[in-house]
Amino acid sequence: MARETKAKYILIWLSVTSVLYFLVQFAVSHSYSFMTPLDNLVPFVPEFIWLYHTLIPAIVVTTIFSMEKREVFFNTILALSISAIVLTLCHVLLPSFYPRQEIDASSVSLWLVEVTRSFDAACNTFPSGHVTFAWILYFCICDAECIKRTKWLRLTYLLWAILIALSTLVLKQHYVFDVVAGLALAWLSVTIAKKIRGRYFLCEQKPSKTYSDKTVKR
Repeated sequence: MARETKAKYILIWLSVTSVLYFLVQFAVSHSYSFMTPLDNLVPFVPEFIWLYHTLIPAIVVTTIFSMEKREVFFNTILALSISAIVLTLCHVLLPSFYPRQEIDASSVSLWLVEVTRSFDAACNTFPSGHVTFAWILYFCICDAECIKRTKWLRLTYLLWAILIALSTLVLKQHYVFDVVAGLALAWLSVTIAKKIRGRYFLCEQKPSKTYSDKTVKR
């Protein structure tokens, strides 16, 4: 599958998902809180903001350059699309709010956290989109040919997905409950996507009936 074609699909997904996210987060009221004692124990670590922002580049680079098989690419796109729809519905039906404290931008990391919060509001935290998309990428890349050729890549993506989930907590962007829900949504989205895509792909592979020009002599 041509990289240009894959890039178009990714661009469409990114555009639609971004529009939905920003429209919803400024259009609904925020009334739910999922704060637990465990959330209060999590420290604020601004340095994780750099890892937090690797999500979109990782999705773009991985889907375009590492997913050679057509079915793996479309499984990923379908799973990302399903999860984006569910996330939007959750943000509308279960709007949540994460309280944020004032920060002093005394370092580059703190400054980037402040900039990030200026366009990534504290509302609509459930489930975590970062966790959902990161784990979808991990689940799907495990079926890619590059993982079979380079064994250490699987561990790399796994560690990255874990750290993305951790970054949402230590940056005080999401509750622990959001992370658990994001992981569950990722698994569910990939499972549904594989079933839908698998059925469609099998239909594509069915050979069409052909008829021979030769007549059968009796």
